[in-house]
Amino acid sequence: MIRQAEFIQMNKNPLLHSRSHLMTVSPLVSECQRGLRVVLTAAQLAFRELPAPWRAQRPEPSRVMAAVMATGFLVLFLCRVAMSENSKTKGPWAPPEPSHIEYDWIQLDSGEWLKGDLERLRDRKVDFDSDKLNDLAVDFSDVARFHLPRPHAYRLENHAVYRGVAEMRDGLVRVRTTSEIVEFHRDELVSIVQGKGRERDRWSTQLSTGFATRQGNTNQVDLTALLNVRRETALTRLSFDYNGLLTSVNDERAANSHRASTSLDVYLTKRLFLTVPSFEFFSDQFQNIAQRYTPGAGLGYEFVRRPWVDWDVKTGAAYQYTKFVSGEVAKNIAVIASTEFDFDFDVFDWDNLYRIQIVATDLGMTSHHFESVVSFDIWGPIDFDVAFIWDRIMRPEPDSDGVRPKSDDTRLSVGLGLDL
Repeated sequence: MIRQAEFIQMNKNPLLHSRSHLMTVSPLVSECQRGLRVVLTAAQLAFRELPAPWRAQRPEPSRVMAAVMATGFLVLFLCRVAMSENSKTKGPWAPPEPSHIEYDWIQLDSGEWLKGDLERLRDRKVDFDSDKLNDLAVDFSDVARFHLPRPHAYRLENHAVYRGVAEMRDGLVRVRTTSEIVEFHRDELVSIVQGKGRERDRWSTQLSTGFATRQGNTNQVDLTALLNVRRETALTRLSFDYNGLLTSVNDERAANSHRASTSLDVYLTKRLFLTVPSFEFFSDQFQNIAQRYTPGAGLGYEFVRRPWVDWDVKTGAAYQYTKFVSGEVAKNIAVIASTEFDFDFDVFDWDNLYRIQIVATDLGMTSHHFESVVSFDIWGPIDFDVAFIWDRIMRPEPDSDGVRPKSDDTRLSVGLGLDL
């Protein structure tokens, strides 16, 4: 770590006022001074050797002295340029001062600079809102430098969190907090979250809705909704998901399904996280489930985290309470597992989720849930979404008439999405 005292001389001009910099350029200063003394001494000797009548004449001696002075100034100018270039290439550097500048900057390994907002870094992927190129997902290994004059939160592998402005050069990151300047290698950086404690900077929302109606021999109305709300900090990730379906045919309810889940992930390392708690609510009258509550906990691991693909896996245990439409109640223990694999392409995103609940005390109630959503970018935050949902219960509970519902329910919907 580099403490504040070590940067006292750098704060005003980090390239010209640091001790290490003066040590670096002092040989160059000595050479410049030696060269200037040689020029002046040679000029003096040459002037003394001139015949007396020449020395008494004007303006020839003055021209000689003018030439000598011009040479001396040229030597000083060249030395100054050399010192300046030496400072730029070898001198130490410090993070930027806190600023209200509108943009962040990142430099790619190709040498290109991007201006915009660095929204977050999570497991080697940088989400960057470019001023000209809109939302970008950049592999952190492709980022050579960044300059962030606005506050961000930086989490390291050792769970330390620093908040302030920062700069990265040559693989080193320096963060200027309110009390000190800290330095660490880029490989130690786990995540960056935008903002200086502003709550709104930690939230993101995705909403997709679909509506269809048909009239004539059959009057039918379909309404679907998908919602994802996420809150991220340097150490945690809170998620809330909902998907629902309402269908009415000839003024009679034909489908009524709702699923809501929430989880809190606490990162233990770069990729390993603890999910505690997790909770799911599910209701589907046509599967004879009035209410089903599943609280649980588990562990998760991020196997792949790239700009264009993410793959997470979770597993754990849960308690399951089910109240059937027919009136019965079931209480069971379940093993839960889920995986998410998301693809981010240039023109569309493809998000997939699979979840299984293996009911250890009644395998017939084991359930599967699968979601696949393709989102095509239309304009700004507006997307065109195509969603496929599959739900399966291995052996549904018979209703009050003794009729066992079908095990599988599938649906395909289209609609508009909003990404905030």
